[in-house]
Amino acid sequence: MRNEGENEFPPRIYCICKLKHDIRVESKVDLCKREIEESLGTTVETIVTLPALFKKNPFSRLADKIVDRMTRLLYLGRAHGFLAEVENWRKLVRLARNATYLREVYGIILTQEDKVPQIAEALSLHDTQAGIHDVDKFIDISPAAQIYNQRLEGGFLLTTVFLIPSQTLLEYATEVVKLPYVTFTKQFTNLGEKLDRMEAGVKKGIDELLQHLRHGFKRMPWLGLFKECIGDYVDWAFSDFRTWGLHFIHKHEGKADPWLARSALNLLGVGENETVLDPFCGSGTFIADAPLLDINAVGVDINPLSTMITRMKCSLADIPLPQLRKSIIKIQKKPSASSQLKGKLRSILPELEKNDKQKLLGNEDIFLEILSTKDAIDDVSDNETIRDFLYVMLSRQITEIGAKQPRRRFDVKSNFMKDAIAFYLQTSASQEILHALNIEAKGRCKVSTSDARNLKAILDSKVDGIVTSPPYFDALDYVSSSMLPIKILGLDGNNKRLPNETIGSRSRTASDTDLFLYDLLPESCRTLVEELMRFGRERKARIVLQYLTDITGCLHQFSEVLNDKRRMIFVVGKYHSWKFGNSDVLIDGAQALIDIGEHVGLPLEYELSHNISKIEAGRRIREESIIVWRKDENVQSKRDASRSKNILKIIS
Repeated sequence: MRNEGENEFPPRIYCICKLKHDIRVESKVDLCKREIEESLGTTVETIVTLPALFKKNPFSRLADKIVDRMTRLLYLGRAHGFLAEVENWRKLVRLARNATYLREVYGIILTQEDKVPQIAEALSLHDTQAGIHDVDKFIDISPAAQIYNQRLEGGFLLTTVFLIPSQTLLEYATEVVKLPYVTFTKQFTNLGEKLDRMEAGVKKGIDELLQHLRHGFKRMPWLGLFKECIGDYVDWAFSDFRTWGLHFIHKHEGKADPWLARSALNLLGVGENETVLDPFCGSGTFIADAPLLDINAVGVDINPLSTMITRMKCSLADIPLPQLRKSIIKIQKKPSASSQLKGKLRSILPELEKNDKQKLLGNEDIFLEILSTKDAIDDVSDNETIRDFLYVMLSRQITEIGAKQPRRRFDVKSNFMKDAIAFYLQTSASQEILHALNIEAKGRCKVSTSDARNLKAILDSKVDGIVTSPPYFDALDYVSSSMLPIKILGLDGNNKRLPNETIGSRSRTASDTDLFLYDLLPESCRTLVEELMRFGRERKARIVLQYLTDITGCLHQFSEVLNDKRRMIFVVGKYHSWKFGNSDVLIDGAQALIDIGEHVGLPLEYELSHNISKIEAGRRIREESIIVWRKDENVQSKRDASRSKNILKIIS
C-alpha cells in the first residue's frame, strides 16, 4: 500500500476491514485475511493498530466521529484489521455479505458532491436521495449501511461508507431472543398468545439491534446480570458462544466449527449460481451458508439422520414459519402416549444394538412418549420441511436419552416444545435479518443420503468446488449415537449395514483379499500401515489400510467431478495421537491426505493451520489443517516432501 503525498488523494476506494473484538483463536486472523483477498481479488495489508493508520493521509483527515467508531471494541490480538484498495463499491458489498470475522467494513474515497448519489446507487442500497448530500452526520442508506460526508478544501468531499457484515448481524440476531421482552412470557398460558408476544419481541429486538449498531456505538455495555438492551449482549458476549442460524440445531459427532466452515466455503472462490459439493456433509455445516451467498450446494452423506439435519440447516431462509407455528400449536394440544404404541416400540427392539436395547427397555414410558410425539408430527403436517424440523427437535430428545440415562423423570413433550419454540424464534430472528438486508438466499441445496464412493450416480454435472471435513482414521464413532434416532424415527429405509459402510468406522476393516490395496498407496501411508503391523497392532493396521484406500478412491472420484482450474478443500485434524507399543506417537494425518491428493493428481495450492479453542478442543485433536488443492496442471505444488518422510513422531 503506497503512501499518499499531503496534496494527493487516492484514485481508488480504500477498504478498511475491522476484525470482531471477540475472536478467541489467533489463527482466525489469518483465515480472515485469506477470505478478504479472495473476495476482493487483491492483496491486503495487515493493520496492526488502527491509531497508527490515522497518522497517514488520507486517514488523518477522517472526522473524530469516524475515528471514534473505528476504534471502539477493537480486537486485542495481533492485528486490528486489514487495509485494501478496490476498484468498485460492489466488491465492498460482496465482502460485507461474505465475511466471517469482520465487525465492520469501511469504504473511504475522495469525491465530489455530485458523485455521492452514484456511490449510493453503486451500493444498490439507497431508495431515496433525501439527505444524501448532508455533511458531518451519519446518513442511513440501508438497515446495515451508512454514508458520512466531510467537506474538504477545493469543493471535495471525503466520503466514508460504513457496512455491517451479514454474518455479524446473523450472529447478533440470536442474541435478540434473549431479551426480556422475548423471554418473559410466563403470564401467557395460551401458546398462541405466548408466541405472539415472543414474535413481537423479536421484531422489536431486531429494530433495536440495527439502531444500536448504526447509532448507539458510544454506549457502554452492562456486563452484569439483568441485561435489558441489545448492546449489553452484542458488545459483551464472545462469538464462540453464540448459536447463530441453525448451526447448533442438533448434536453431531465431528461437527465442524461453523465459522471455519464458512471461511472454507469463501476460500473456494466460487461465484453466484455456481455449485459446491460436500461429499461427507455430516450435519451440513460446510454448505448451510451456501444459499445465503447465492451458491448452489450438493450435500452427500451415508447417514440419514445427518442428511435430515443438513436439509434443515440449508433451509434457514425457506422454512415456512406460519405453517410451522400452526404445527407446533397443534402438537401441544395432542394427547400423551398411549399403551397401544407398545407393540410398535417392541418391533424396533430386534434392530437395535445391545446398549440401545437396554436404554429403550429401561425407559419404556419415555420412548412411548417419543413415539406418540412422532405420530403427532406425522398427523399435523404433510410439509416435508416442517416435518424434518419437528423430527430434528424430537431427535434431540432421543439423542439426549441415548447419551446418558435420565436421573429423573424426563418430560419428552415439555422438552420437545421448549426446543421447538426456541429454534422457531431463532429462525424467525434470522429471517427478519435476511429480510432487512434484502437477502433472498437464491442458492439451492440438494441433499442426498448416499455413498460418497458413488458420486456419478448422484451428480447431474460437474461441480465448481468441493469443501468437506472427511472422516478421521478411527478417532470418532460416527454411527452409534445416530442409530437410536434413526430407528425410532424410521429414517433408515433399506440400509441395514450403516456401521460397516461408513468410512472411518471401526467396524470397517481390510480383509486378507484387500491387502493388495496397500501397493496403491503413497509411501507415507504405507509407512503408517507397516509401523502398526511392526508393533503388533494388526486390527488397527487393517482399519487404517481400509480408511486410506477408501479416501484414495474418493479423491479419485472427487477429482473427476470437479471442474478444471477449481479448488477442493479438506478441513482435517492435523495430528493424531496413537499408541505404538509403550510409546505415544504423533501421526501427521493432514500430510497423509496431502500425499494421497498428490498421488491422484491434485497439487497442493496451500495449507493453513487453525487452532481449536481450549473450550472446544478434544483430547486428541487440538489443531486443524485446511488443505487447499487446485485441479490445475499449471499449479506448482506446495507439498513438503520432507514432511512426508517424518509422518510419525515419537513424543514419549
